Amino acid sequence: SLAVRAGAPPASPRGIQSPHGDPAAAPGPEAWQAARQEDGMAKVFVPALMRKLAGDEPVVEVPGATLREVMDNLGEAYPGMKELIVENGRVRPGLQLAVDGVLSATGLMAQVPEDAEVHILPALGGG
Repeated sequence: SLAVRAGAPPASPRGIQSPHGDPAAAPGPEAWQAARQEDGMAKVFVPALMRKLAGDEPVVEVPGATLREVMDNLGEAYPGMKELIVENGRVRPGLQLAVDGVLSATGLMAQVPEDAEVHILPALGGG
């Protein structure tokens, strides 16, 4: 696990590093403010049953160009969140992810545009 250092921009696959040149600096909510201009932030709508892990916030902002990056960054910022959503590299059975109102057909590989809304939804079944 990577250590979070306050005030440092996130290390990410896009190559953003801290001003001190430390590529191991992990993303964190306070550090992401500096990345907002360059990366864009996804607004993740947190279901009520998961909000305790997100500091009781209904919406949190994290960077990421794909759902996988968003989930990884969500897990770094809010320990335990990713494990509730992702299992063995896939979205857990019983959940679905939507980007800007469209259910992801490609799972965690789905692209997340700048300033997108990501919703974590229970999978719906019926008959």
